[in-house]
Amino acid sequence: MTELFPEISKEARKNAELAWTIASHCKNSIDAAKMLDAYTNFEAIRSKEENIREFLNFYFNLKLEELKKNEDLTDIG
Repeated sequence: MTELFPEISKEARKNAELAWTIASHCKNSIDAAKMLDAYTNFEAIRSKEENIREFLNFYFNLKLEELKKNEDLTDIG
């Protein structure tokens, strides 16, 4: 499989995973979305990595799609 963001460091990837985990523990989806948006904006300013904002948007959207797929599977039956 082709890596879409090969320039993104392992540390940035682990931090994105941690941000997702923290957001998943928010009490409601609006708070989770606000937290992920704030994290993305912070990283875009702080990080010296190019395309970090695009990577984070892609990563978080991918995780949302995974959640949706899992919910669709549990709704069967």
